Amino acid sequence: MGHVIKVSNPNDKRSSLLELNENIVKLIPEIEAKRVSIQKTMCKGIESNELAMFKEILKRMNTNMADLKGVIKWKQRLMYYLLEW
Repeated sequence: MGHVIKVSNPNDKRSSLLELNENIVKLIPEIEAKRVSIQKTMCKGIESNELAMFKEILKRMNTNMADLKGVIKWKQRLMYYLLEW
């Protein structure tokens, strides 16, 4: 069984929606706990004002990358996830 299930869109029969299967949904709390643990380890010894400055610099870098043509999408996604801390 796949991790993603395709279901009919009740609001628009011409399209479909994608949902995570039940087994994957059950893993979300565990995944989130691991993400938080990794984040805490990464940020250990770094002051909140330093993290705020780092996030601001990443935002600027992400904006600069958007100005480039042909930027690899995974780099933009990485910046996005880093900014979500």
